[in-house]
Amino acid sequence: MKLKLLYVLSIMIASLVCPLAVLADEVPPAALDNISPSSNEEGCSLDSTLSAKAIKQGNITYITGGTCIDSANQMKRMAKDYPLEVVLVQKSATYEKENYIADVKIKIKDAKDNLVLDVVTEGPFLLADLPIGSYQISAEFRRVLKSTNIKINKNKHERVVFLWPEESASD
Repeated sequence: MKLKLLYVLSIMIASLVCPLAVLADEVPPAALDNISPSSNEEGCSLDSTLSAKAIKQGNITYITGGTCIDSANQMKRMAKDYPLEVVLVQKSATYEKENYIADVKIKIKDAKDNLVLDVVTEGPFLLADLPIGSYQISAEFRRVLKSTNIKINKNKHERVVFLWPEESASD
């Protein structure tokens, strides 16, 4: 009798858990902002979030990433330590919020039109340690180019958000 009861309970629990797993796959990426940093998306372990390393290109040190919940939260925490934070998002046709995107080509030029940084992002965040000055930032995603001008001041953090339109059916 106990074995039969255990079997029935396990079936009941499985029927409750399985539908939740399907719903989890349908959660919009923008909704992940409300999940605590200790949560993990599939394919992202705590070890991988700690692997974000600063890279030097010319005189500029930068870091890019944030492809899962933990690494996105890590990038948000680290942003205050960099004069420039670039966030890359795309409107979503399915959900009301935007989706983070990666593989965006970023070029940053100084006031003299010298290219100071040329990188393809590995996630939706780019943090750059730019010296004080004026810069033009251009970002290209799926052949759509966006750009803006910024000024980096001493002890001030600049945050730039690039937003692309939702993908059309022909994309």
